Order: sequence, then structure tokens, then C-alpha cells
Amino acid sequence: MANYDTGSQGMVMSEGLAARLGLQVVGEALLGSPAGGPPIPAKLVELTSLSVGGMVVPRAPRSLEAVLIADTRLPAGVELILGNRQFPRSLIELDFAGQRFRLAAAERVDSSTWNQTDERGLLAGTLQIGAERVPLHIDSGNPGLLDLPLALASRLPLRSPPRGGESISLVDRTLPVVRAELDLPATLAGNEVQLSGSFRFVELPSANLGARAMRLARLRIDTARQRWTLQLPSSPRPQLGEPAPASVSSR
Repeated sequence: MANYDTGSQGMVMSEGLAARLGLQVVGEALLGSPAGGPPIPAKLVELTSLSVGGMVVPRAPRSLEAVLIADTRLPAGVELILGNRQFPRSLIELDFAGQRFRLAAAERVDSSTWNQTDERGLLAGTLQIGAERVPLHIDSGNPGLLDLPLALASRLPLRSPPRGGESISLVDRTLPVVRAELDLPATLAGNEVQLSGSFRFVELPSANLGARAMRLARLRIDTARQRWTLQLPSSPRPQLGEPAPASVSSR
């Protein structure tokens, strides 16, 4: 099974799938870390062709190259992860509410809510919580909700004491997690939301919006113009947050 990951710069393939396809290693690449640490060297293979939804991926620079990763490092049942680089000059639409994926040639669609991708082609925006304005990445490969930078835990009015005991595994390391409750209005990539419930605070350079937070969203990515837009329902205002544990009382 293949997944599309807005947080991936390129294609990632399991070592097992590469072996079954008989792909030969053609070089090495550096696999970026979400935590902002040093890139990790990884083996690189090249596909002879790739078709997604009937659309043939062009042989643009590096669009058919895949980084190899151990099968155990991928989600269960997933052998291939595709990123934006596989769809140059395309309009990608992900309708999470309707569970639909659409891939088409880029169109001239104007909107005041477009955000520019960053220098790596990732979906970069901003999250505004009160006076705090932090960078934000839209990451459909993250199955969670919304991870916040650890530094915010000391600057926001928390509704519960921070508590540890959890961790998350990244491609290069495992990071401890601090969890606390919030109840604050916020602006997320131009969308008004309410952060209400329990949130993870992780030592990351930016906030990370996961797939579960986009269950009612429509995401459009215009790779030709290096821009993207996220649309959430405006009424009622979407609420984001995990349920608070019963043992935790607000203050």
C-alpha cells in the first residue's frame, strides 16, 4: 500500500518492496529529520516509471528516485510513501471529510488564502495563539492531531500542570513528550479554531498539524506555483484537542 505524505520531500520505499521489484541502489541521499537535526544518509533507488491514479509521473529531476528505509520504520502495511516532488506542475486535492484524493494538471485558481511552500517544498504556514506566532507544518504523514513546540508550554496559560511519561519516534531519534491542557482560540493557516483539550508539547522547531486534525478539512496543493491552502469549516468553529484524562482537573 502507498501513502501520500505532505510532510515528505520525496518518495520513501521499504527495503522489502525494493528487493521484490529488483531495484538497484544508484546512490545515497540525506533524509531530513523533523526535529531539525543533522540529515541521515540513506540508500537511493530509481524507478523506471510510476503512475498514480492514471497520471504518469514525469521524469522530472529526482521525481522517480526513492529513499530506502527499513520495513519496520514504516507504518504497518505501508511500503511506499509519496511526497510533493512526485507531482510537479500538478494540483493535488485532499478532501479529508469526503475521503477523496484528486490529482490533476495545475489550474489557474486564485485565492487570498494561499500559503507559499518553504524552500524544501513542504507546506509551511503559521499558527497564532494569542500573542504567540509559531511556524507550522502541515503533515498528513503524522497520524496525530497537533504537536506544539515544547517552548510554548512555558509561555501559554495552561489549564493543567505539564506531565511527562510519553515519547514519539522520529526517523532519527525518540523524543520525550510533555502533555498539558489548553482552552484558547487560535488561527491555524488562516482558519479560526479553538484549541480545547489535551495537547502534546515536543522539542520540535515548529508546530506539526497531523492527519487527525484535518478530518473535516480540504487541502489543495498547487505544486506548479509552490503554494497551498487549507480550508476548515468556519461555522461552528472547529475544536482541536484530545480528551483530557479524568484524573486531570483544570485550574
